[in-house]
Amino acid sequence: MIFGWSATYSFEIYFLNQTVYFCLTYPTDKVTLVQSLLTSSFPQIKIQQTTDPLTIVLKNKSLAFGEITLTSGYYYPIKTYIDFKEVDPLSSLIGFLSKQPAQLSYLVQIVLTASSINWQDQLMTEAGKMHYDSTSGRYTQNPHKMLLLKKTSFQGGKVAIRLLVSSGDKNINPYPFLLNLAGTFGSFSLGEGNQFSFKKSVFFKDFLLEKIKKRKIRYFEKQNQILNAQELATIWHPPGYLLSGIKNIAWGKTLKGEPPENLPVALIKRTVLEKDSPYKNINFFAKTEFKNKETIF
Repeated sequence: MIFGWSATYSFEIYFLNQTVYFCLTYPTDKVTLVQSLLTSSFPQIKIQQTTDPLTIVLKNKSLAFGEITLTSGYYYPIKTYIDFKEVDPLSSLIGFLSKQPAQLSYLVQIVLTASSINWQDQLMTEAGKMHYDSTSGRYTQNPHKMLLLKKTSFQGGKVAIRLLVSSGDKNINPYPFLLNLAGTFGSFSLGEGNQFSFKKSVFFKDFLLEKIKKRKIRYFEKQNQILNAQELATIWHPPGYLLSGIKNIAWGKTLKGEPPENLPVALIKRTVLEKDSPYKNINFFAKTEFKNKETIF
């Protein structure tokens, strides 16, 4: 698979114009490899090249951003799709995004590259160590042996998880929404294993924003944040039928900009035929959901 290579890949989820998009950026010389892997794993996937959606998020001047980090380093696994029963692991995250106001844009960026340490061998060594039990007065196997072996059963790489929220309305502070977005990662917490926590960028803010723009991880960065293929497939994967009940997912749609500001729309609850209605001279011909409200246009 793509792990073990020095190339950098960015798995991204966007919320733009009240629509959720799943995106993946990768080196141009890896097009055939990545597309073949995606189509073999998700036979019904529709892959479409598009313009960079990050530029749309960054158009807004009011920004809030930070990082998601593992609380227990890379030794212990997070909750994976095997542990979810008839629920898509992304339902909490995507459900949250689908209910957000039109003035906000969101980015979940998961940047992956090869690890600079031999993490699998280190975990295997740790799993094989004997631990002294003071209660019984004898040595026993590592009580976390199965968790450690679960982590090493798949290849992986070091990962940086970055969150960004931008607001097009100067009266809406994006930071509280950033905290709520980070809170959705609590669904991946494994009681006896690992979990994610939010880390706000206090110093070197511009440095983090630049890394988000360039989708890069430095060589000595995130040495202790490694996710294996199973964990990565849990926190990012194309939407399937378990997410079909969530509105606003771009099921093969083309990424487009904002609709015209003068698009004539009216809420369903308004009676457009009333004599004093401002819409009385407009002929409405269709009904849809526009900005999370039932609307006719």
